[in-house]
Amino acid sequence: MPQLALGTVQFGLDYGITNTRGRLTTADIQDILTVCHNQGIDVLDTAAAYGNAEEILGQFHAADRFRVITKIGPSSATDVAGLVEQSCTNLGVTRLDSVLLHDASVLERDPQVWSALYAEVTAGRVRNVGISVYWPRQLEMAKDVCRGLRLPLPNVVQLPMSIFDQRFVSCLPSLVADGTEVHVRSVFLQGLGFMGSDALPDNLQGASSALSALQRLCDSYSISRAEALLAFVAGMPGVSRVVVGVDSPLRLAETIAAYTRAQQIAADLTEDPSRPFDIFRIEDESVILPFNWR
Repeated sequence: MPQLALGTVQFGLDYGITNTRGRLTTADIQDILTVCHNQGIDVLDTAAAYGNAEEILGQFHAADRFRVITKIGPSSATDVAGLVEQSCTNLGVTRLDSVLLHDASVLERDPQVWSALYAEVTAGRVRNVGISVYWPRQLEMAKDVCRGLRLPLPNVVQLPMSIFDQRFVSCLPSLVADGTEVHVRSVFLQGLGFMGSDALPDNLQGASSALSALQRLCDSYSISRAEALLAFVAGMPGVSRVVVGVDSPLRLAETIAAYTRAQQIAADLTEDPSRPFDIFRIEDESVILPFNWR
């Protein structure tokens, strides 16, 4: 089963539709990193675009204790080396474990971005390279780019997946066959999965029926929303890491406990033919892609 990884966007930004606490304090971040280390969560997900999250991780020497995966957003191939160097500086390292393109669509505009990123591997400044995607079609596009350049495929792919957003489920066997490490994000859909259907803003009414169905599932099995949402990905073959963000040390402890329970729930739900996951699927991209909420 996949393991948890910690998303660090709230280290540097206010984030999440249900987040009322804002950015985490330095004390909270220290406590969160300690809990992660003690509980065996060894991967941190960050990005140059997450405010000063990289710098904060550097201040805590996080790369000494964790595998830190960061993301960069080059506009062209000429930007890559400088962005990698800046992330090294921010994180206080001379070599980055993993660097992903924050939006794989840049490869459509400038395929040489992949050449420039892979050059950082050859130069020894980066161990692993990969992409973050939003649509399944980007996976094939990235493969075509790599093949055209005669360069290896991404080591790591990060993609959105939740009980509501199931678009990538059919892509997992191919990624596994390619030897790709798959990380999934947006399991809670930025907190939307915890909202009541009667509390949705007008632009998210398309989630109403799925949220109602989710609550019925939770009531039927006497489980929490977090457990149900995590169970969907915990039982997903081919997923290596489930990236979760938290807004407090207490929330982290609750999420770890929920994931432990979710692993057993996943097996129960998979074996119960009366609980097909199709009923929770939302096709409307204005709902399942948070950048469309604005």
